Amino acid sequence: LGVGLVVTYHNPPFAMTGGVAQNVGVVKALQELLGSTLLIPEDPQTIGALGAAHIALDRLEARNRSSQKAPS
Repeated sequence: LGVGLVVTYHNPPFAMTGGVAQNVGVVKALQELLGSTLLIPEDPQTIGALGAAHIALDRLEARNRSSQKAPS
C-alpha cells in the first residue's frame, strides 16, 4: 500500500527512514521499483524517535506558554 502511494505521487527525491533502511536488499528493490535513488540518513533507525521527541517538546513548550499567561 505505501509503495503504491509513492508510485502514484512519484516526485523524487525520496527519503527512507527506520531500521529497514539499513537493509541493502530492501533499499535496492525499492530504488528499482521507484526508478530513483533513496536518500538515507546516517542513522535511519533514530529518525522516528527524533521526530517524536521534537513533537513532545513542542507540545510541552506550548503547554508551558499557555499556563504562564496571566488571566484577563
